[in-house]
Amino acid sequence: MSESAILKTESILPQGPRVSGKEWKLKKDPFRINKPDTTTKNVNSSFQKRLNQRNLKKQYDLKLKELKDESKLKKDLVIQKKKEKNLRLMEIERASKLSKKLNEKRLKRLQKKQKRNKLLNDR
Repeated sequence: MSESAILKTESILPQGPRVSGKEWKLKKDPFRINKPDTTTKNVNSSFQKRLNQRNLKKQYDLKLKELKDESKLKKDLVIQKKKEKNLRLMEIERASKLSKKLNEKRLKRLQKKQKRNKLLNDR
């Protein structure tokens, strides 16, 4: 049975004599791991797997970016609040130092002048 199969394959695929002269050796098929699955379906399925993995990675990266942006916004908000608080404290401290130096009426006039200047600069 095996000899007849060999003869049939040789008759279907005519090849010349072996270069080595070892005619008694059997001809071997090329080694393929997934020999029966060499159809286009298998190729497409592996391509689909890669596409799915790419899509999953993109989704993961987008979610990670969103989370990083949220944390950055929170940090920026905290920093902004600290800066505003420091500015208020510095203003209070400056006002208390001026009140020690200046007369109360003169201090009120100075504050009004500063408010006018601030309003003019904001326009």
